[in-house]
Amino acid sequence: MNLQENMSRIQPFVNKLQNESFSTMFKLLQERVDYPESFVTMLGETSSGKSSILNGLLGQEVIYTSARPTTGTIVELYEYDIDEKITPYAILKNAKLRKLTDEQFHEQCLKSSEDVLRLRLHIPTMPCHLQGMRLFDTPGYGSIHDKHEEVLTQFVPNSDAIIYVINYRVGIGEADAEFLQYISNYLQDDLTFFLVINRVPEGITSDTGRIKEIVNYAKDLLHED
Repeated sequence: MNLQENMSRIQPFVNKLQNESFSTMFKLLQERVDYPESFVTMLGETSSGKSSILNGLLGQEVIYTSARPTTGTIVELYEYDIDEKITPYAILKNAKLRKLTDEQFHEQCLKSSEDVLRLRLHIPTMPCHLQGMRLFDTPGYGSIHDKHEEVLTQFVPNSDAIIYVINYRVGIGEADAEFLQYISNYLQDDLTFFLVINRVPEGITSDTGRIKEIVNYAKDLLHED
């Protein structure tokens, strides 16, 4: 029996439960079976620069950034060549897609509607180093707290890679420590963890005391080298 057949057998039970959390997890798993890309989740404190790093990886500003927190919901980016240009959508809690204008997308990034599960950007052509990846930009811990349980229970366990962003000056705070300890439970052979120290002053190297302090603390929390 293949994965598609297994999913077909499970779906009636999920529908019968009428549990929003189970339904959401099932939809995410179904997407993974239908489209077997690598799932990459961006995590980090509010204003640590996750969105800016994603824009840098993509080579263009597709997610709005400013001095204040700009990601109030989960934003998914993946290659989808049906649209001729980068096109924003809202994924609704009933699993339907709603096409958005650029202005509506920026508004939803700051604060999503109650019927929105997450936002999605269809990218016609991903840069070659990102092809085969589905990227998720998540809210910082200091901004929208009702999304954190979803990130922890659904996105971390389903991720192939986690990019964890720490602000050089702020370092690893209490919320970071809690998240890293939680992530350590999932650090197995099939999950790769990247620690990114962002906004580092010019001239700083990996041998600098501050960098070593952050890296060593992360190692202690993750129980990994």
